[in-house]
Amino acid sequence: MDLGEKVLYHQIHPAKLTADVSGSLVSTYLMWRHKFVAALLSAFGPATIASVLVIRYADLEKRKHSPFGRYMHRYMNRRMEAWRFFGQVLIWAGAWHRVGKLVPIGWAIVVAAWTSGLWRKPTNKGTQSLIHPTS
Repeated sequence: MDLGEKVLYHQIHPAKLTADVSGSLVSTYLMWRHKFVAALLSAFGPATIASVLVIRYADLEKRKHSPFGRYMHRYMNRRMEAWRFFGQVLIWAGAWHRVGKLVPIGWAIVVAAWTSGLWRKPTNKGTQSLIHPTS
């Protein structure tokens, strides 16, 4: 498995998903409290550590051949990754400015980006990622 595949499939590893979801929740709370640096550290610190460890040490072949892995191959690309990140930024902006309705809208964007394969056609470049775009 090359780096591009590892970057794609590590996104669905339970350790990475746990780091991302918990980091999102904690950082959103901290943004609401106007603790910007702590919020960014709580979001990106665990997520980065999880990414490095999962990409380096996890056997991602099982994830690649799972139904979720096949879904990722078909539908997850840089555009969907960007939409997921945009949703998170909207969540943070809503928390920072205390515009509560932006938080669920941001979550809806994140969920829609993850599940967009339910209504989109597969891409020819299903293994595109932010780090290894030519895969």
